[in-house]
Amino acid sequence: MPNTLWDRKVPSEDAKVKRVDGHRSQDYAEARTGAAINERAPRPSAGLFRFLHPLTNTVKMLAVLSTHLPDACATDSARICAVAGYLGTEAQWERFANQWESVLAGAGLKTFDTSDYEGGEGEFAVWTADQKMELHERLAEAINESGLGAIGSALPLAEFEALSSADRVSITCGRPDDPHLLCFNHCLVEAAQRAAPLPRDERVCFLFDWHDDIGSAVLWHFEELKNLTSEPVRERLGALGFDSRKEFSPLQAAELLAYECSHHTEDDYRQRLFPMH
Repeated sequence: MPNTLWDRKVPSEDAKVKRVDGHRSQDYAEARTGAAINERAPRPSAGLFRFLHPLTNTVKMLAVLSTHLPDACATDSARICAVAGYLGTEAQWERFANQWESVLAGAGLKTFDTSDYEGGEGEFAVWTADQKMELHERLAEAINESGLGAIGSALPLAEFEALSSADRVSITCGRPDDPHLLCFNHCLVEAAQRAAPLPRDERVCFLFDWHDDIGSAVLWHFEELKNLTSEPVRERLGALGFDSRKEFSPLQAAELLAYECSHHTEDDYRQRLFPMH
């Protein structure tokens, strides 16, 4: 088997990059030939979980969520907004970080940017479709092996905009111009429901991708939801924090899922709008 970038060691004493076989793996590595392995991407730490969770929590469930919004200038009838990400324990997030960062380091990448990946820009400008597909498969494998659970909600904006003003105000807790809050709400409730089997004092904390134009609305909505939701859900909601996906690897995975959730929903919605005859 030819030597590839995947045979090198990640710059960490306790982690190694996987060895791979096959023609596609060779092609994938050749795209990165000559690229130095960058330092590892920032990872969740014990400090993060201690900061967000009560001291009495031992499981420490964390939901990391990202938003995918349509272009503000788009007029397509199939516009979709989505909020999606992953839910897991402290141990699962640590396992994810090891695996995700090993994949990126093996590809000569420090971080993963979904927009660059999908648009063939930035570091992906010279990558072939096969090379990008292999990276995608490896990242998906890293997520699956970590044991994290996917969570997400997508909303066709045309359907939201067709609601009466009163209905939009009601389902967004008074923020009718922020449809993504409805998706956010669904994710919070889903995360809380999945935590139902845990000990009574365990809380689900949330880390959200910061967007300057929606961050304050998310924070406000989170506090409002804690006052309005049912007691079983309210009891499970812990703290909410924000970070940048460019600096925090779990948010990179959440961003990729939010993008895919949005586009799969868009494809399904288009089929409903324009069925083939």
